[in-house]
Amino acid sequence: MKGDPTKDIPVNENMEFIEACPACRGTDIPITVVVYEAGDPVMFCSICEDCGQNFLNPRYTDEYTNTYYQGKYRNERNGGLSSEDMRHQFLRAHLQKDVIREKVPAGTSSLEIGSSLGCLLSELHKLGYTDCVGVEPDKRYHKYFPANNFTCYSDISQVPKRPFDLIAMLHSLEHINHPLDFMRSVIENYTHQGTHFFIEVPNINYERPLYLPHHPINFNQKTLNGLFERLGCEVVYSSWWTMSNIPGKPYVVGVYKRAP
Repeated sequence: MKGDPTKDIPVNENMEFIEACPACRGTDIPITVVVYEAGDPVMFCSICEDCGQNFLNPRYTDEYTNTYYQGKYRNERNGGLSSEDMRHQFLRAHLQKDVIREKVPAGTSSLEIGSSLGCLLSELHKLGYTDCVGVEPDKRYHKYFPANNFTCYSDISQVPKRPFDLIAMLHSLEHINHPLDFMRSVIENYTHQGTHFFIEVPNINYERPLYLPHHPINFNQKTLNGLFERLGCEVVYSSWWTMSNIPGKPYVVGVYKRAP
């Protein structure tokens, strides 16, 4: 790394520096963004000189990340599985299904990675996806409606390898430490030539950037499209959007098709 603006960046036992961009493996990744809180530096970001990807550096280790999402994440963010968060999930899934119905060809099998309460699985089932599978590390969600109507796994490695027509990741990809490697594995094990991806992530170009310790990757429209193009996928649809009660356009949404 070059261009480090500090000499002594605080790192605890749950954090690590990374030496290559997690979206393209480029090594020219100076730490150029420092996030301050109450006058003190609290987070540090690299911007890859090769692909433009913005990501935390240092970030949580893989080991800590794997345990963090098993329950601590929701406990810290919402005080547990809150009714307000569940209501928000239902509302968001209802809006997302309209984009899927318009932009994604009809299919019968879907895999949602980061399925939480299973709201999108339920909406997809209404659209004709009779074979819906979820992946959610916080097992508490598995017992709640509508997740309890579907097969849900706590880790992607537990999902039997087979192709799906649609793979959805809604506010999940920004939580993945190794998005390039992770999505390559997903493509290899869970897609066919007609598989489509439906992705939604926070927009780092929003007027109030969401630099958060549990977002190791910070996307905008260009870098999200760039990641999937790097994976050999076709960009079918790319846009920004918001829920009706949030000003601006804080989310990036993309539909991608696996290339033959």
